[in-house]
Amino acid sequence: GNPLLGSPAAPTKVVEYLSYACTHCAHFHEVDYKSFRDSHIATGKASLEIRPVAHNIVGIAAAVAVGCSKPGYFYRTHAMFMETQGVWLTKITGANGATMKSFETGDMPSRLKAVARYGGFYTMMAGRGTSEAQLNACFADPKALARLNQNAALLGAMRPGLNTPTFTVDGKLAGGTFIDMLGGKVA
Repeated sequence: GNPLLGSPAAPTKVVEYLSYACTHCAHFHEVDYKSFRDSHIATGKASLEIRPVAHNIVGIAAAVAVGCSKPGYFYRTHAMFMETQGVWLTKITGANGATMKSFETGDMPSRLKAVARYGGFYTMMAGRGTSEAQLNACFADPKALARLNQNAALLGAMRPGLNTPTFTVDGKLAGGTFIDMLGGKVA
């Protein structure tokens, strides 16, 4: 399943569909997430479920890497990828032609490994206790890609053309800013 922060019994259930390669998603994490976590999740008023989706090979590699976190490390790893996105995403998107070709050719595990190596994901994950061999096993696991595809299908089923980040509150599509979307539901 998808990671849940907070109590499953919380009265308000917020779901965030995000891509690790989405700058708007990183902005949410930087601007609203921490205060929401402290004022709503930590107090039991709401839970937050993260449903990663990916629109490109970079987002896939990052989502699989974060999903490969050791038990109990998901949210710390999630935060690390969001908070350092400007560094690794800039490096990856600025790669030369030959490097970019390695992201686009070959089998999926090879492509994910190329992105991870160039973006520094192996070093980042080692700092969270996930070895290169463990991360490579995750890149080769078809279940990791299936989860991303399932989340993308759920997002697309709400309304075609939705992008990230997208939030639902108690199963209903939310719009506007993050605070507005709660609509007073979580005071």
